[in-house]
Amino acid sequence: MILDLRAEARKHAPRLPSLPALRRAARETWRGRMINEHGSGRVFDALVSQLSRAGFDDEDVAECARFAGEERTHGVLCGAVVEALGGEARAPIADPRALPEHRDVSLREAALRNVISSPPRCPRPASDETRLVWEAVSASRSDMLLVREAR
Repeated sequence: MILDLRAEARKHAPRLPSLPALRRAARETWRGRMINEHGSGRVFDALVSQLSRAGFDDEDVAECARFAGEERTHGVLCGAVVEALGGEARAPIADPRALPEHRDVSLREAALRNVISSPPRCPRPASDETRLVWEAVSASRSDMLLVREAR
């Protein structure tokens, strides 16, 4: 699968100083960030579906969907830096993996497990986004205790 953000990224390419000695390393760093940010958007998309099936409040599910959009935007902006550094905001990526279903627990607990999980279940480690999703789902104290006990 190919991630191609060139058209969107070119609209946002910043002006950068000419630093030939750093250009290649910077380009690869920002390409990696582009892939990771876009991948985080896919994880949030999967969480949206799971949170909805688990009966979380529509407003909380919508907030998670907004996070997905923000992550895709971050991917485009990282791609814009790749473009500004003379590269292409294009890269091979793995096909999306489904989030674990955790069939041994309730739908709500399964969703919460994925919200707080770290690799290999999600392409990035727990981060500010994880904290924000945790807040967005407005989990009750008993849900948090269930998840903590399950881990």
